Amino acid sequence: MKKLLLLLLVFCASNSFAQQNKKSYQYIFSGTLLPETKTVIEQHLKRNTEITEAKIKYKTEKEMGELIFTVEQLPNNGEEYKAFSLSNVKAILLQYNLSPLEIKEITIQE
Repeated sequence: MKKLLLLLLVFCASNSFAQQNKKSYQYIFSGTLLPETKTVIEQHLKRNTEITEAKIKYKTEKEMGELIFTVEQLPNNGEEYKAFSLSNVKAILLQYNLSPLEIKEITIQE
């Protein structure tokens, strides 16, 4: 019984730790976004090993959109490590002539 309780406690602690290292963000932007550029930006973001999901929603008539992405922080394994920065996402939007307006952390229901 004690082993089962210990196993359950370890599982809950590790699950809680994993959720703390996973954050979702919404980045609102403006500008003209072509459908092929939308796909390129999503793929560009997913090349970053810490971004596990990236999806753009865009309203052509308003020339406004939102980029929703999830970042999962990787553990530092002692090697040279460059931490993820939200400014990297801003730079990607600027690279495609989009104007970043607002970023905020969001909660996504799973």
